[in-house]
Amino acid sequence: MNAIATQAKVLKIGIVVDDKLVEERVVAGQQPVTMGRSSKATFQVAEAGTETEDFLLFIWRDGKYYLRFVPSMKGQFTLQGEKHSIAKLSKAESTPKEGDAFVVVLDEEDKGFVNVGPAKVLFRFVEAPVQALPPPVETPMDFRPRLLQDDDPVFLGMLGMMSALALVFGLWVANSEPRKLTLADMGEDLRARQKQIAKIIEQAPKAEKAEKAKEKEKEEEKKADKADPKPEEVAKAKPSEPRKADPKAMEDARKRVEQTSALFLAVQARILAGRGDASRGTVSLLGQGADDVSGLSGLVQKVQGTGVTDNGSGLRSGGAPGGTGQIGIGEIRGGADGGAGLTVAPAPKIVKPNMSDGGATFDGGDVTDVKNVVKSQKGTLLACHENALKTNPKVAGKVVVEWVVAAGAATDIHVVDNTTDDAGLESCVVTKIKRWKFTNIPDGNVRQTFVFQPKEE
Repeated sequence: MNAIATQAKVLKIGIVVDDKLVEERVVAGQQPVTMGRSSKATFQVAEAGTETEDFLLFIWRDGKYYLRFVPSMKGQFTLQGEKHSIAKLSKAESTPKEGDAFVVVLDEEDKGFVNVGPAKVLFRFVEAPVQALPPPVETPMDFRPRLLQDDDPVFLGMLGMMSALALVFGLWVANSEPRKLTLADMGEDLRARQKQIAKIIEQAPKAEKAEKAKEKEKEEEKKADKADPKPEEVAKAKPSEPRKADPKAMEDARKRVEQTSALFLAVQARILAGRGDASRGTVSLLGQGADDVSGLSGLVQKVQGTGVTDNGSGLRSGGAPGGTGQIGIGEIRGGADGGAGLTVAPAPKIVKPNMSDGGATFDGGDVTDVKNVVKSQKGTLLACHENALKTNPKVAGKVVVEWVVAAGAATDIHVVDNTTDDAGLESCVVTKIKRWKFTNIPDGNVRQTFVFQPKEE
C-alpha cells in the first residue's frame, strides 16, 4: 500500500458576509487563490474586481504563499509574528510592489483578514488533512454459488472425506442388530444398586459416632488446659519486683514536661505576674527565691492558691494580686506591675479568590462591549483561581490573553504573558474564554489583562 502523502501546513480560508460565515474551505494543493464573480474563481464573491476579471489574492511562488492587495482594500494580519494593516503597508516604501498591487510573503504562523468588496476573507495555515482513499470500484453482483465459483480443492477434498465417513457410519448402524433389554438385566441392575444403598446406610451411624467422639476429646482437652495452667503461664502470672526510681531520669522528665507544655508555661507566667515579677517576655522555670515553684506538685498548689482555672479555651485568673481577668489562647498578659508574657501563634487566615480587570484593547470597535462580556463572565475566572488556590494558597499575578472575535465567538486564543507561573490557572482561563459569546460585537483582535490577587479573611 502506498504511503499517504502529507505536507506541513495548508492555507485555510473563510468567507464572512454580513457577520455570517458563508463558506470555509482548505485550499487543495499548492495553487493560487482568486476572488471574483466568474465560475473560474476559487471563491465567488459579489464584488472582487470586474465581472470578467478575477482578483488574485494569494500567489503560490517558490514554495510559499504571497498575499497580494491594493491600497483601496482594508485588512489586518500578522507577518513573521508582527501585526500589520494594509493602510500602513501601502504607505511604507519597503513593501514590495508588482504593478499596481503590493505583494508580501507569508509563513505558516501568519493569519488575519482582508476585505474584498462586501466579503471579509479570513485566512490562516492549518495542518494538512489526510488524503481520502479513492472510492471503491463497484462490481456487479454475482449470484452464482460460491462453491462453484471458487473451486477450492482443499474444501472439496474435506467435504468428500466427511461424506464418505457419514455414509460408512450410516451403513454400520443400519446393519447392526439392536440390543434387547430383558427383565433379568433390569433386576440385576436394581439389586446392585440396593446393595450400595444398604452399605451406605450401614456405615452412616459409625461415622457419626466417630465424629462425636472426636468432639468430646477436644472438649476434655480444653477443660484440662484450664484446670492445670502451664509452667510458662504461671511464671508470667507472678508479680514482678518493683523497679527502683532513677533520680536523674525523674529530674530530666520533669524538665521536659515544663519546657514543652504550653499550659504549664501559661500557669507559670500567671503566677509570676501575680507576684509582681518585673521581667517581661521571659518565663523562668528555675529557682527565683523562697516562693518559687520547685516541681509539678508545688506548681499545682501555687495555682490553687492564686485561683487560676482552665475553662477549656484559655486561662482565667481569680484572686491573685495584679490579676487582669480572662487570658485568651492567643495571648498571656501579666499583672499590673508587669508580668511575664507568652504569645501563641494566631489562627490561620482564610484565603479566597479575587480577580480584577487589568485593562483591555480592541481594534474592531468600542472596547466597552468587550469589557461587559468579560465582566459578566468574572465568576468563571474566579472558579479557576479558587481551584489554583487549593494547591498553592499564594497564586497571584497577571495573565495576559489575546484572542480574535469572529462571527460572535472567540477564536485563536493564546496567552501572551503569565506571571503567576501556574499552568493549571492558565489552561483554565483559556478554556473559559472559548465558551464566551460576543453577540453583536464586530470582528477584531482583543488583548485583555487579568490580575489575580487572593484575599485573606
